Amino acid sequence: MSRKALEDQDHLLIKDAILDPENHPLPAHLQEPLERTIQAAKLLDKNPVQKHAVAILQVKYPKLSRSQAFEDCKRAMRIFNSIHTFDYDWWHHWLLQDIAGMIMEAKNEKNLKAWAMGHKNLLTAMGERPETELDAKLIEKHPITIAVQVNNQTVNIDYNQFLKMPVEARKVITDNLDQEIDDVQAEEIMNS
Repeated sequence: MSRKALEDQDHLLIKDAILDPENHPLPAHLQEPLERTIQAAKLLDKNPVQKHAVAILQVKYPKLSRSQAFEDCKRAMRIFNSIHTFDYDWWHHWLLQDIAGMIMEAKNEKNLKAWAMGHKNLLTAMGERPETELDAKLIEKHPITIAVQVNNQTVNIDYNQFLKMPVEARKVITDNLDQEIDDVQAEEIMNS
């Protein structure tokens, strides 16, 4: 007569064995594997790296082979899969999509309070954008040029050359880039 493995047992039987270890109908040959599986699940909660959990499990059970410890960890991940197979990226994407949908509904209903609250939730879920420095390899591969218009002619200045210019020259260029225009120039731009 073949004996059922731990995963083949009814989930209620395993639940009873976990909740009441003294009075449970779990067969005797499965008590130690269940105990190791529970320990493996607890270790995986604290140490999600499986090889670290295996090493600790081998210390707790000195006669346990490395392959059996890996098998116990895999069993723990199968039995207690809600903790160990959680897909954070999918959940985060779903959350952002859901908030965006709520913002659109609030906008369509012209509910300004719900719309503002949706944006607040969206900013909280997204978090702040991390500041990143300009990648030097990116500049080497793709030269960056600054387009400056002088007397209706566009002059492209290489970014590296721009950085080598004296500070006063850079200041003159950047100060002249955002000059205000008068009404006549605005009309000419609109008519062109």
